[in-house]
Amino acid sequence: MKALANKLLKENKSASGLRSAWESQVIANNIKQLTAKINQLNKEQHPQKVEEYIEQRLSSLTPAQGQNGFEYLARLSVLNFKEEGLQYELARFSVNYSQINDLYWINDGMVGDHLEIALGKRSPETLEVHCEEKLEFVTEKVWPFILTHPVYASAAPMLEEITKNFAQNSYLTTNILMPILIENIIRSLGAWVWLQQNPAIGWDAAKSHIAKFQSLERLITVADWKEDIPLDFYTAALESKYIPDEKLTWAAQILEDWDAAKIKVREISGQLLATLEDKDTSDETKKQKALALTEEVQKLIAPFDGLDKAPVMVSLKVKLQFLIRRFKDDRNSLLHGHFADLDKKWKCYVNFSALTSIYKLIIELESLYRKNKVS
Repeated sequence: MKALANKLLKENKSASGLRSAWESQVIANNIKQLTAKINQLNKEQHPQKVEEYIEQRLSSLTPAQGQNGFEYLARLSVLNFKEEGLQYELARFSVNYSQINDLYWINDGMVGDHLEIALGKRSPETLEVHCEEKLEFVTEKVWPFILTHPVYASAAPMLEEITKNFAQNSYLTTNILMPILIENIIRSLGAWVWLQQNPAIGWDAAKSHIAKFQSLERLITVADWKEDIPLDFYTAALESKYIPDEKLTWAAQILEDWDAAKIKVREISGQLLATLEDKDTSDETKKQKALALTEEVQKLIAPFDGLDKAPVMVSLKVKLQFLIRRFKDDRNSLLHGHFADLDKKWKCYVNFSALTSIYKLIIELESLYRKNKVS
Protein backbone atom coordinates (compact mmCIF):
# COMPACT_ATOMS: atom_id res chain seq x y z
CA MET A 1 0.00 0.00 0.00
CA LYS A 2 2.82 2.37 0.84
CA ALA A 3 4.35 1.76 -2.60
CA LEU A 4 1.05 2.72 -4.23
CA ALA A 5 0.74 5.81 -2.04
CA ASN A 6 4.29 6.90 -2.89
CA LYS A 7 3.68 6.30 -6.59
CA LEU A 8 0.54 8.45 -6.51
CA LEU A 9 2.32 11.14 -4.50
CA LYS A 10 5.09 11.33 -7.09
CA GLU A 11 2.49 11.43 -9.86
CA ASN A 12 0.70 14.37 -8.24
CA LYS A 13 3.92 16.28 -7.62
CA SER A 14 4.72 15.89 -11.32
CA ALA A 15 1.25 16.92 -12.52
CA SER A 16 1.36 19.49 -15.30
CA GLY A 17 -0.99 21.37 -17.59
CA LEU A 18 -3.19 22.60 -14.75
CA ARG A 19 -5.38 25.24 -16.35
CA SER A 20 -7.93 25.92 -13.63
CA ALA A 21 -7.66 27.01 -10.01
CA TRP A 22 -9.72 24.01 -8.93
CA GLU A 23 -7.23 21.65 -10.60
CA SER A 24 -4.32 23.14 -8.68
CA GLN A 25 -6.39 22.94 -5.51
CA VAL A 26 -7.20 19.27 -6.14
CA ILE A 27 -3.55 18.39 -6.77
CA ALA A 28 -2.47 20.23 -3.62
CA ASN A 29 -5.12 18.37 -1.64
CA ASN A 30 -4.04 15.04 -3.14
CA ILE A 31 -0.46 15.68 -2.04
CA LYS A 32 -1.66 16.57 1.46
CA GLN A 33 -3.90 13.51 1.77
CA LEU A 34 -1.33 11.08 0.36
CA THR A 35 1.45 12.46 2.56
CA ALA A 36 -0.76 11.97 5.62
CA LYS A 37 -1.63 8.43 4.51
CA ILE A 38 2.04 7.56 3.96
CA ASN A 39 2.87 8.81 7.46
CA GLN A 40 0.05 6.67 8.83
CA LEU A 41 1.26 3.63 6.90
CA ASN A 42 4.79 4.17 8.19
CA LYS A 43 3.45 3.97 11.75
CA GLU A 44 1.35 0.93 10.94
CA GLN A 45 4.33 -0.83 9.35
CA HIS A 46 6.26 -0.89 12.59
CA PRO A 47 7.77 -4.44 12.84
CA GLN A 48 5.26 -5.49 15.50
CA LYS A 49 2.34 -4.26 13.39
CA VAL A 50 3.69 -6.09 10.34
CA GLU A 51 4.05 -9.29 12.35
CA GLU A 52 0.46 -8.99 13.59
CA TYR A 53 -0.76 -8.43 10.04
CA ILE A 54 1.15 -11.46 8.69
CA GLU A 55 -0.28 -13.65 11.44
CA GLN A 56 -3.76 -12.38 10.61
CA ARG A 57 -3.31 -13.13 6.90
CA LEU A 58 -1.83 -16.59 7.54
CA SER A 59 -4.67 -17.48 9.88
CA SER A 60 -7.13 -16.44 7.19
CA LEU A 61 -5.65 -18.88 4.67
CA THR A 62 -6.75 -21.94 6.64
CA PRO A 63 -10.24 -22.50 8.03
CA ALA A 64 -10.23 -22.43 11.81
CA GLN A 65 -11.15 -25.61 13.65
CA GLY A 66 -14.90 -25.99 13.65
CA GLN A 67 -15.34 -23.24 11.05
CA ASN A 68 -17.34 -24.24 7.99
CA GLY A 69 -16.36 -23.32 4.46
CA PHE A 70 -18.86 -20.48 4.15
CA GLU A 71 -17.62 -18.83 7.35
CA TYR A 72 -14.03 -19.16 6.14
CA LEU A 73 -14.79 -17.64 2.74
CA ALA A 74 -16.75 -14.82 4.34
CA ARG A 75 -13.84 -14.00 6.64
CA LEU A 76 -11.34 -14.07 3.79
CA SER A 77 -13.63 -11.92 1.65
CA VAL A 78 -13.85 -9.28 4.38
CA LEU A 79 -10.06 -9.09 4.64
CA ASN A 80 -9.67 -8.84 0.87
CA PHE A 81 -12.45 -6.23 0.71
CA LYS A 82 -10.66 -4.11 3.32
CA GLU A 83 -7.45 -4.24 1.30
CA GLU A 84 -9.25 -3.33 -1.92
CA GLY A 85 -11.03 -0.54 -0.04
CA LEU A 86 -7.71 0.92 1.10
CA GLN A 87 -6.37 0.71 -2.45
CA TYR A 88 -9.46 2.53 -3.66
CA GLU A 89 -9.13 5.17 -0.95
CA LEU A 90 -5.60 5.88 -2.14
CA ALA A 91 -6.40 5.62 -5.84
CA ARG A 92 -9.10 8.28 -5.59
CA PHE A 93 -6.20 10.71 -5.19
CA SER A 94 -4.69 9.72 -8.52
CA VAL A 95 -4.38 12.50 -11.08
CA ASN A 96 -6.49 10.49 -13.50
CA TYR A 97 -9.39 10.05 -11.10
CA SER A 98 -9.41 13.34 -9.22
CA GLN A 99 -8.17 15.95 -11.68
CA ILE A 100 -8.42 14.69 -15.25
CA ASN A 101 -11.87 13.14 -14.85
CA ASP A 102 -13.02 14.46 -11.43
CA LEU A 103 -15.08 11.42 -10.51
CA TYR A 104 -15.28 11.92 -6.74
CA TRP A 105 -19.05 12.47 -6.92
CA ILE A 106 -19.87 9.53 -9.21
CA ASN A 107 -21.25 6.52 -7.34
CA ASP A 108 -22.29 4.03 -10.02
CA GLY A 109 -20.28 0.87 -10.53
CA MET A 110 -18.33 -1.39 -8.20
CA VAL A 111 -15.30 -0.40 -6.13
CA GLY A 112 -13.15 -2.50 -8.44
CA ASP A 113 -14.40 -0.57 -11.47
CA HIS A 114 -13.46 2.77 -9.95
CA LEU A 115 -10.14 1.41 -8.73
CA GLU A 116 -9.19 0.34 -12.25
CA ILE A 117 -10.27 3.71 -13.67
CA ALA A 118 -8.25 5.53 -11.02
CA LEU A 119 -5.15 3.47 -11.76
CA GLY A 120 -5.53 3.91 -15.51
CA LYS A 121 -6.32 0.26 -16.17
CA ARG A 122 -9.77 1.07 -17.49
CA SER A 123 -11.20 4.02 -19.37
CA PRO A 124 -13.81 6.15 -17.58
CA GLU A 125 -15.83 5.73 -20.76
CA THR A 126 -16.80 2.28 -19.48
CA LEU A 127 -19.15 4.08 -17.09
CA GLU A 128 -21.42 4.64 -20.07
CA VAL A 129 -22.96 1.22 -19.35
CA HIS A 130 -24.96 3.00 -16.63
CA CYS A 131 -26.32 5.59 -19.04
CA GLU A 132 -29.61 3.87 -19.81
CA GLU A 133 -30.45 3.36 -16.14
CA LYS A 134 -29.75 7.04 -15.52
CA LEU A 135 -32.00 7.98 -18.42
CA GLU A 136 -34.70 5.70 -17.04
CA PHE A 137 -34.49 7.50 -13.70
CA VAL A 138 -34.65 10.87 -15.45
CA THR A 139 -37.66 9.77 -17.49
CA GLU A 140 -39.57 8.23 -14.59
CA LYS A 141 -38.67 10.65 -11.79
CA VAL A 142 -37.06 13.87 -12.96
CA TRP A 143 -39.21 14.57 -16.02
CA PRO A 144 -42.64 14.34 -14.27
CA PHE A 145 -41.30 16.39 -11.37
CA ILE A 146 -39.98 19.21 -13.54
CA LEU A 147 -43.00 19.19 -15.82
CA THR A 148 -45.43 19.86 -12.97
CA HIS A 149 -43.28 22.01 -10.67
CA PRO A 150 -43.91 25.78 -10.88
CA VAL A 151 -40.27 26.60 -10.15
CA TYR A 152 -38.71 24.29 -12.76
CA ALA A 153 -41.41 23.82 -15.43
CA SER A 154 -39.63 26.16 -17.86
CA ALA A 155 -36.90 23.53 -18.21
CA ALA A 156 -39.32 20.78 -19.28
CA PRO A 157 -39.26 21.40 -23.08
CA MET A 158 -35.48 21.28 -23.20
CA LEU A 159 -35.35 18.09 -21.13
CA GLU A 160 -37.83 16.51 -23.52
CA GLU A 161 -35.63 17.50 -26.46
CA ILE A 162 -32.57 16.07 -24.71
CA THR A 163 -34.16 12.68 -24.15
CA LYS A 164 -35.25 12.54 -27.79
CA ASN A 165 -31.73 13.30 -29.00
CA PHE A 166 -30.20 10.69 -26.73
CA ALA A 167 -32.69 8.09 -27.98
CA GLN A 168 -31.45 8.88 -31.50
CA ASN A 169 -27.81 8.41 -30.38
CA SER A 170 -27.17 12.11 -30.93
CA TYR A 171 -24.70 12.36 -28.08
CA LEU A 172 -23.18 15.66 -29.17
CA THR A 173 -26.53 17.46 -29.21
CA THR A 174 -27.45 15.86 -25.90
CA ASN A 175 -24.23 17.09 -24.31
CA ILE A 176 -24.59 20.55 -25.82
CA LEU A 177 -28.07 20.98 -24.37
CA MET A 178 -27.49 19.39 -20.96
CA PRO A 179 -25.27 22.13 -19.43
CA ILE A 180 -27.81 24.74 -20.53
CA LEU A 181 -30.62 22.75 -18.93
CA ILE A 182 -28.65 22.23 -15.73
CA GLU A 183 -27.77 25.91 -15.37
CA ASN A 184 -31.44 26.77 -15.91
CA ILE A 185 -32.46 24.39 -13.12
CA ILE A 186 -29.67 25.51 -10.77
CA ARG A 187 -30.61 29.16 -11.17
CA SER A 188 -34.23 28.32 -10.40
CA LEU A 189 -33.11 26.25 -7.43
CA GLY A 190 -30.85 29.09 -6.29
CA ALA A 191 -33.71 31.59 -6.38
CA TRP A 192 -35.94 29.19 -4.47
CA VAL A 193 -33.29 28.51 -1.81
CA TRP A 194 -32.53 32.22 -1.50
CA LEU A 195 -36.22 32.85 -0.87
CA GLN A 196 -36.33 30.13 1.81
CA GLN A 197 -33.31 31.66 3.50
CA ASN A 198 -34.66 35.21 3.11
CA PRO A 199 -38.46 34.81 3.15
CA ALA A 200 -39.19 38.52 3.51
CA ILE A 201 -37.83 39.49 0.08
CA GLY A 202 -40.34 37.77 -2.22
CA TRP A 203 -39.91 35.59 -5.32
CA ASP A 204 -39.14 38.35 -7.84
CA ALA A 205 -36.43 39.80 -5.61
CA ALA A 206 -34.92 36.33 -5.15
CA LYS A 207 -34.76 35.81 -8.92
CA SER A 208 -33.22 39.26 -9.39
CA HIS A 209 -30.57 38.48 -6.80
CA ILE A 210 -29.60 35.23 -8.53
CA ALA A 211 -29.45 37.01 -11.90
CA LYS A 212 -26.67 39.23 -10.55
CA PHE A 213 -24.28 36.28 -10.75
CA GLN A 214 -23.43 35.99 -14.42
CA SER A 215 -21.59 32.68 -14.19
CA LEU A 216 -22.77 29.47 -12.57
CA GLU A 217 -19.49 29.23 -10.68
CA ARG A 218 -19.93 32.65 -9.08
CA LEU A 219 -23.52 31.84 -8.22
CA ILE A 220 -22.43 28.72 -6.37
CA THR A 221 -19.29 30.07 -4.74
CA VAL A 222 -19.87 33.80 -4.16
CA ALA A 223 -23.55 34.05 -3.20
CA ASP A 224 -23.92 34.29 0.58
CA TRP A 225 -25.64 30.95 1.12
CA LYS A 226 -26.54 30.08 4.68
CA GLU A 227 -25.07 26.96 6.23
CA ASP A 228 -28.40 25.33 6.95
CA ILE A 229 -28.10 21.96 5.19
CA PRO A 230 -27.32 19.08 7.59
CA LEU A 231 -24.71 16.47 6.70
CA ASP A 232 -24.04 13.32 8.66
CA PHE A 233 -20.83 13.84 10.66
CA TYR A 234 -18.96 10.95 9.05
CA THR A 235 -20.12 11.92 5.57
CA ALA A 236 -18.80 15.42 6.21
CA ALA A 237 -15.44 14.05 7.34
CA LEU A 238 -15.22 11.86 4.25
CA GLU A 239 -16.17 14.65 1.86
CA SER A 240 -13.48 16.88 3.36
CA LYS A 241 -10.99 14.76 1.43
CA TYR A 242 -12.40 16.03 -1.85
CA ILE A 243 -14.22 19.31 -1.12
CA PRO A 244 -12.54 22.37 0.40
CA ASP A 245 -14.83 23.67 3.14
CA GLU A 246 -14.19 24.78 6.73
CA LYS A 247 -17.04 22.78 8.23
CA LEU A 248 -15.98 19.59 6.46
CA THR A 249 -12.38 20.15 7.50
CA TRP A 250 -13.55 20.63 11.09
CA ALA A 251 -15.30 17.24 11.06
CA ALA A 252 -12.21 15.56 9.63
CA GLN A 253 -10.01 17.18 12.27
CA ILE A 254 -12.32 15.97 15.04
CA LEU A 255 -11.98 12.42 13.73
CA GLU A 256 -8.21 12.78 13.52
CA ASP A 257 -8.06 14.09 17.09
CA TRP A 258 -10.34 11.27 18.22
CA ASP A 259 -8.03 8.68 16.64
CA ALA A 260 -5.09 10.23 18.51
CA ALA A 261 -7.10 10.20 21.73
CA LYS A 262 -7.97 6.52 21.24
CA ILE A 263 -4.28 5.65 20.98
CA LYS A 264 -3.65 7.39 24.30
CA VAL A 265 -6.66 5.64 25.83
CA ARG A 266 -5.25 2.27 24.78
CA GLU A 267 -1.90 3.18 26.32
CA ILE A 268 -3.58 4.19 29.57
CA SER A 269 -5.67 1.01 29.51
CA GLY A 270 -2.44 -0.96 29.35
CA GLN A 271 -1.10 0.98 32.32
CA LEU A 272 -4.34 0.35 34.20
CA LEU A 273 -4.17 -3.38 33.54
CA ALA A 274 -0.53 -3.51 34.62
CA THR A 275 -1.40 -1.62 37.80
CA LEU A 276 -4.22 -3.98 38.70
CA GLU A 277 -2.04 -7.05 38.07
CA ASP A 278 0.92 -5.72 40.07
CA LYS A 279 1.24 -8.11 43.02
CA ASP A 280 3.79 -5.90 44.76
CA THR A 281 1.40 -2.96 45.10
CA SER A 282 -1.13 -2.59 47.88
CA ASP A 283 -4.83 -2.59 47.08
CA GLU A 284 -5.18 0.99 48.26
CA THR A 285 -2.35 2.18 45.99
CA LYS A 286 -3.85 0.23 43.10
CA LYS A 287 -7.18 1.89 43.74
CA GLN A 288 -5.68 5.38 43.75
CA LYS A 289 -3.67 4.75 40.58
CA ALA A 290 -6.68 3.19 38.87
CA LEU A 291 -8.86 6.19 39.75
CA ALA A 292 -6.22 8.60 38.45
CA LEU A 293 -5.88 6.68 35.18
CA THR A 294 -9.66 6.46 34.80
CA GLU A 295 -9.97 10.21 35.28
CA GLU A 296 -7.29 10.73 32.66
CA VAL A 297 -9.27 8.60 30.20
CA GLN A 298 -12.45 10.54 30.93
CA LYS A 299 -10.65 13.83 30.30
CA LEU A 300 -9.42 12.50 26.96
CA ILE A 301 -12.81 11.34 25.69
CA ALA A 302 -15.04 14.05 27.20
CA PRO A 303 -14.39 16.67 24.46
CA PHE A 304 -15.66 14.24 21.82
CA ASP A 305 -18.84 13.19 23.59
CA GLY A 306 -21.77 13.46 21.17
CA LEU A 307 -19.87 15.36 18.47
CA ASP A 308 -20.45 12.62 15.90
CA LYS A 309 -24.18 12.55 16.66
CA ALA A 310 -24.85 16.15 15.67
CA PRO A 311 -25.07 17.00 11.95
CA VAL A 312 -22.51 19.24 10.29
CA MET A 313 -24.27 22.22 8.74
CA VAL A 314 -23.07 23.19 5.27
CA SER A 315 -24.17 25.53 2.51
CA LEU A 316 -25.43 24.98 -1.01
CA LYS A 317 -21.87 25.58 -2.20
CA VAL A 318 -20.77 22.24 -0.75
CA LYS A 319 -23.68 20.35 -2.26
CA LEU A 320 -23.06 21.77 -5.74
CA GLN A 321 -19.26 21.60 -5.72
CA PHE A 322 -19.22 18.98 -8.48
CA LEU A 323 -20.66 21.52 -10.95
CA ILE A 324 -17.72 23.94 -10.70
CA ARG A 325 -14.86 21.59 -11.50
CA ARG A 326 -14.46 19.30 -14.53
CA PHE A 327 -18.16 19.66 -15.28
CA LYS A 328 -17.68 23.43 -15.58
CA ASP A 329 -14.58 23.03 -17.74
CA ASP A 330 -16.48 20.75 -20.13
CA ARG A 331 -19.14 23.44 -20.38
CA ASN A 332 -16.49 26.08 -21.09
CA SER A 333 -15.02 23.87 -23.83
CA LEU A 334 -18.45 23.82 -25.39
CA LEU A 335 -18.69 27.61 -25.29
CA HIS A 336 -15.31 27.85 -27.03
CA GLY A 337 -16.39 25.51 -29.80
CA HIS A 338 -14.44 22.44 -28.69
CA PHE A 339 -16.89 19.62 -29.33
CA ALA A 340 -14.67 16.55 -29.87
CA ASP A 341 -14.89 15.19 -26.33
CA LEU A 342 -18.62 15.85 -26.10
CA ASP A 343 -19.68 13.47 -28.86
CA LYS A 344 -19.41 10.56 -26.45
CA LYS A 345 -22.00 8.49 -24.68
CA TRP A 346 -20.10 8.48 -21.40
CA LYS A 347 -20.33 12.27 -21.26
CA CYS A 348 -24.10 11.82 -21.53
CA TYR A 349 -23.79 9.57 -18.50
CA VAL A 350 -21.94 12.31 -16.60
CA ASN A 351 -24.61 14.85 -17.52
CA PHE A 352 -27.50 12.56 -16.61
CA SER A 353 -25.72 11.79 -13.33
CA ALA A 354 -25.44 15.51 -12.61
CA LEU A 355 -29.13 16.02 -13.36
CA THR A 356 -30.03 13.08 -11.12
CA SER A 357 -27.92 14.47 -8.27
CA ILE A 358 -29.54 17.89 -8.64
CA TYR A 359 -33.02 16.36 -8.60
CA LYS A 360 -32.22 14.44 -5.41
CA LEU A 361 -30.84 17.62 -3.86
CA ILE A 362 -34.03 19.52 -4.74
CA ILE A 363 -36.14 16.81 -3.08
CA GLU A 364 -33.87 16.88 -0.02
CA LEU A 365 -34.06 20.67 0.29
CA GLU A 366 -37.82 20.81 -0.17
CA SER A 367 -38.20 18.32 2.65
CA LEU A 368 -35.70 20.21 4.81
CA TYR A 369 -37.27 23.64 4.45
CA ARG A 370 -40.76 22.18 4.85
CA LYS A 371 -39.71 20.71 8.20
CA ASN A 372 -38.07 23.97 9.22
CA LYS A 373 -41.30 25.87 8.57
CA VAL A 374 -43.31 23.39 10.62
CA SER A 375 -40.90 23.55 13.53
